[in-house]
Amino acid sequence: MGGQADDDLEEGEVLEEGELPDSPAAAAALRDEGGARAAAARGPGPRGADAGAGGRHRLAREDPAEARARQARAIESELRRATGGLSFVGVRGDMEGAAGRLAAAVAGLDRLLRRIKLRKHDDVSSYPAAAELSRRTFEGLKHVLVLCGTGHGRLHDMAAIRALVKAAVAHRHGIFTAPQARELEGLVRDSRDFRYLFESRDGDGRFLPHDAPRAAAAAPAAAAAAAAAAAAAAAKDGGKAAAGPGPSGRGGGAEAQQQRGAAGGAEPAAKRVRLEPPPASPAPPPSPPAGGAAAEAKAGIEALLKSRRLCLVLDLDHTLVNSAKFGEIEPEVEYRLQAMLAEQVGDPGQELFRLPRVSMWTKLRPGARALLSRAAERFQLWIHTAGSRSYAAAMAELLGAHYFGGRVIAQEDGAEELQVLNKRLASGLEGREPLAVILDDSSAVWPHDRRNLLVAERYVFFPTARTRGRGSLMAAGRDEDSGRGMLAAASRILDQIHTQVFERIAARAPQAAWDVRAVMEARRRGVLRGVRLAFSRVIPLEADPRGHPLWRLAEQFGADCGEACGEETTHVVATHGGTQKVFWARERGKFVVSPAWLECSCILWCRAEEARFPLPC
Repeated sequence: MGGQADDDLEEGEVLEEGELPDSPAAAAALRDEGGARAAAARGPGPRGADAGAGGRHRLAREDPAEARARQARAIESELRRATGGLSFVGVRGDMEGAAGRLAAAVAGLDRLLRRIKLRKHDDVSSYPAAAELSRRTFEGLKHVLVLCGTGHGRLHDMAAIRALVKAAVAHRHGIFTAPQARELEGLVRDSRDFRYLFESRDGDGRFLPHDAPRAAAAAPAAAAAAAAAAAAAAAKDGGKAAAGPGPSGRGGGAEAQQQRGAAGGAEPAAKRVRLEPPPASPAPPPSPPAGGAAAEAKAGIEALLKSRRLCLVLDLDHTLVNSAKFGEIEPEVEYRLQAMLAEQVGDPGQELFRLPRVSMWTKLRPGARALLSRAAERFQLWIHTAGSRSYAAAMAELLGAHYFGGRVIAQEDGAEELQVLNKRLASGLEGREPLAVILDDSSAVWPHDRRNLLVAERYVFFPTARTRGRGSLMAAGRDEDSGRGMLAAASRILDQIHTQVFERIAARAPQAAWDVRAVMEARRRGVLRGVRLAFSRVIPLEADPRGHPLWRLAEQFGADCGEACGEETTHVVATHGGTQKVFWARERGKFVVSPAWLECSCILWCRAEEARFPLPC
């Protein structure tokens, strides 16, 4: 895009090829300026000879700089209206409307920057008002691309969406910051629907019409049928990829390209792809055959199975990171954090960060980078957080934005403080439930998808004014072990789940057997198989023991629980050692453990050593 300070259209000048049209308000302002220039060129005429001459004479006397400023204000007003309310949920609910508004925003940004840039190669970040409008446009565009990646876009008018993405790609260097332009390139190149914009193709490369009928919303039965069909196709090749090597290969197929975009670490994007403009009339890939929800679900699942990957949906705060607002940190803690930060700056393994952009201190959980590096080989990674978009973007940048490729589901800035979010896989990952594993520190926020959930122990590093340091690792003077801590255990569990899913697919098992939820259920129930528990002074006498969280947790992980001790009892779970059940167990050589033994075994999906969990004295 050419960025010129004084290249406004003269009277009678027409838009050049590829130049974007004005918004209505900006076009009106442009007509006013053209009329003013024409009046100035004609010179003064007889008083009253021209209808509306007073207004035109005022415009004729207007300073050119003031005219440009007026036009810029008109365009900014249009852009604020066009980019308002483009949250993930809003875009998902009205894809066609969002695509139209975003296309207008791309056009408006191009026109705005042509009027306000002082130097041709200025970055949009040099102009704060335009930069904020650019950010809003870019976030809305990312939502569109992420939703298209789930197959949701093909339920809508893909012609309008393709036109939007093509315009955004063509003008990316002018209307977005350099990091945003690179991220957009990565999202487009990794998209089955839009990567053609960066690919040279034989033939005339004309746009193909998208006239497939719209499909209905995905239903569970349709998703299950599509999953079974996709697995059957994958099993024909022994569960291996049908179009190129697996995650570590360098095949040139679509699945290999998509996987390299998600795992992204081997080489910079600039070296992986050529940054050349698209052909004059590129052709999009053919649309999948119309088939309703089953076809949409099959497309998403088949792409994952062919690349031997599952979905991994990751929570941020208290799972991969811990963050604290500047205002929550006491002065003496701030001093200690500054000292710790000074020691880590420049270290490749730096885990502590001070982020003025979001006014937060952030500590990466030990093992976070190792987990992502390992998981990216076997999973398509997503972020799903109750935090704001700006917070999610900042965390993704720290963890490695290339792992996620724009697959970030977050709240509108400010909305996270107004409501408690119930997360759901259907919000952005429709049809992928049979292949999705969730890693989160809370099961309460996933009421609809708990069978997909791997619960992580809550990570609390910072002592804050609100908690007064209770339970924080920093206050205790220690931290988790990156090689033996929660995320190392989670990485091991994820590897086992991945292996078992694809072993069952290779064995041509039915979909109900290789579904991630079935595999995880079987793994859970094997953790405490053969264990018979009795509780002593853990469950209140007046409470129903079968409804107590520890009783239910034990049964979920395969243990049998009883109210009384018997010869089949293997463990007594107690809070102190002076009870009849504890005396009975010790006399007979049974295990006597604290509730922490049960919690640790279930968190790590591995029976913990009983000797490490004695009762308090």
